[in-house]
Amino acid sequence: MLKYQKMTDSVKELPGSAAPPPGMSLDEFEAMFREIDKEKALLKLTDEQVLELDLTRLDDWELVLAAERFKAMGRDELWLEALERVCRSAEHNVMIWYGDVYTDVVDDLRYHRDYEQAIYYQKLAIQEDLNYCGGVNLVNNQRELAELYLEKGDLEEGLRLFERLIEQDSWDIYHYNNLALTLRDIGLKEMGVLAASRAIEIARVTKDPEHLLPQLTKFLDEAKARIGAPGSEAEMQLASATRRHWHDVLTRPLPQMPHTMREKAQHIASTNVRASRTKVGRNEPCPCGSGKKYKKCCWGKRFDWVIDEKGNICREVPIDDPEMMAALHRMADEFRKEHGRDPGPDEPLFGDIAGDQAIEDMMTDIMERAGSDPAFIYAFKKTGRIVTRQNKDKLTDAELREWQAAIEEYRASRYSAS
Repeated sequence: MLKYQKMTDSVKELPGSAAPPPGMSLDEFEAMFREIDKEKALLKLTDEQVLELDLTRLDDWELVLAAERFKAMGRDELWLEALERVCRSAEHNVMIWYGDVYTDVVDDLRYHRDYEQAIYYQKLAIQEDLNYCGGVNLVNNQRELAELYLEKGDLEEGLRLFERLIEQDSWDIYHYNNLALTLRDIGLKEMGVLAASRAIEIARVTKDPEHLLPQLTKFLDEAKARIGAPGSEAEMQLASATRRHWHDVLTRPLPQMPHTMREKAQHIASTNVRASRTKVGRNEPCPCGSGKKYKKCCWGKRFDWVIDEKGNICREVPIDDPEMMAALHRMADEFRKEHGRDPGPDEPLFGDIAGDQAIEDMMTDIMERAGSDPAFIYAFKKTGRIVTRQNKDKLTDAELREWQAAIEEYRASRYSAS
């Protein structure tokens, strides 16, 4: 499965006469078969042939396929050019995750501080969402746009957009969370403290279903410690009237909590139930240990870094194989028959299974009998994983490097022995 495709490899293998799988419309299913031949043809091209492609003659589907190839070759400038063409295209292919395309383009431009272009494509992303997705991501996209204006240095427009979002929904904790992070990054420390304090207030009243309270409290402590430091350029630009206005915006009493939120908070308080996991923020350090921000590292791979209810960070990998999903549903049904209730989030469904060593021995035996490359077998035994084209997007860059290093280590040892 490629990053911007709305279909998994297992779905691609379905016969054309089959019914669309759950979650896929008939239009999408028919479009999938029209595009598979294009994909096969492009994947057969050599790197040299891909570099010679005339991007002006490719449709959106071919452009995202070419972009994947450019990225794999390390040709980031061509990768960006291909995706920008998709963003500007009047076409709309139902089999493409356009939201992911816009996110990657905006993030790359943002990383290179090309805020004018980033804002341009973020506005296109908002229009795309309104035209084809009913505005399902409108609030998130508007927040992103407000952040971009602030990072660009257009404080007036950035703060105006954030204020409009807060007026529309004063109880959305992410308005204040994202505002606090952005204000910190541009040096508006005191306003960042106010935004974080309001977010903490909301988290406590609503019983923190998003599990943001620990990171907000840590952020607030660190921000308060820096308030005495010399002022930034952004702080010097900010008029005193704007400071007073935003002090009022971020400290005035909250309106009455919406009925649905109040019910949810009461349920959490009465049952001691909370959201078991929350995703790591895009601007937080990536948990894989690379030292990069999450959005510049593992963001966009086919897994999410999440924080559980105890504050532990773990990787959440979606199951996109229909057969595996069907097997899990059968196991859940067996659990209900045996225990008379639904399984909990941390309860095992598989029953008694062999230990790690027995599984490794079994896998090694299967690979040896299948004639697998000895280097792959060695890498599996050393790293505990098998890397394939189908699962590489579910692994961190560090894990992929570890796998490749094990293969090279095996081959180097064989070469020196000969």
